[in-house]
Amino acid sequence: MFKFFQNIFLRNSLKSDIPGPNNHYSDFDYENLCELYYKHSWLRTETNSRGFEDLWFDYKLKGEKIIIKRLIQNFKYLTLEEVEPICKEKLKNCIENWELTPDNTYFIGFRTHKTPDGSSIVLNFFKPVLLSIDDTWKDCNLYPDVFIGKRRMNDEGIKNLILVDDFIGTGGTAFNRINEFRNEIDRLDLSLKLYVFSIGMMKEGAKLIRKSKTDYQCCYILDKGSILAFPKLIAELARKAIKRMEGILHEGSEKLKLTDHSLGYGKSETLYSFSRFNLPNNNYPIFWWNKYRNGDKRKSMFNRMQ
Repeated sequence: MFKFFQNIFLRNSLKSDIPGPNNHYSDFDYENLCELYYKHSWLRTETNSRGFEDLWFDYKLKGEKIIIKRLIQNFKYLTLEEVEPICKEKLKNCIENWELTPDNTYFIGFRTHKTPDGSSIVLNFFKPVLLSIDDTWKDCNLYPDVFIGKRRMNDEGIKNLILVDDFIGTGGTAFNRINEFRNEIDRLDLSLKLYVFSIGMMKEGAKLIRKSKTDYQCCYILDKGSILAFPKLIAELARKAIKRMEGILHEGSEKLKLTDHSLGYGKSETLYSFSRFNLPNNNYPIFWWNKYRNGDKRKSMFNRMQ
């Protein structure tokens, strides 16, 4: 098996200089696509089916398509209905272990800009979940961004601040938010406990949060895609092959460079989506980058504003 994968991943992925799919179904394509659609219902109902098949046919070599198949097989696609009971259980644990009450706790989104982000989604998602646990939780326990959160942290009776996001990749943003609030807590000489909650989180992000000596909770912990999808002996070869597969993509712009997102932002190698919300940029760019190398528009498998 090792020799088989080695031969696949050492081959040059860029077979053609002309980017873009050419959808001619071989027996290999038909069999593998049918298997993927059958085993993963979210491919049929929750993603852009044209974008998925365009991704499949963007590549000509069987080895490249096997890579896509294995990544898809290990993709964590979460529906709202799937997440709700797990989120409820995690929140109940937090409430009990961290001694949270509606009178002493604020949930605060990671957001630091004016436009909506993943933390906004999660805070809205929290509302009915919290009410199902204790109907005394109110809108005033949840604040959408860092700025409002900082203004309210000195409120009478507040003892706990829970920083909230939908997904934590490298952990860099979470680490910065923790430091921001700790500095403010120290400046105001407050006695507050700080925690982090997210729906999804990469192992590397969790490691950085632990380094900050902050308690956290999340619904799903994920490993890198190459580790999940391939045997340990050939994971590095797979990683290099996926990077070569990015060669069909446009280099990007000054504000959004492909080089900064190679293998996902921070080389996170993420395989994760929370329903159909904006896909984290920690995911492999072959799933969401919207231009081909020559500048032509690309219909990506997942939509992400760029």
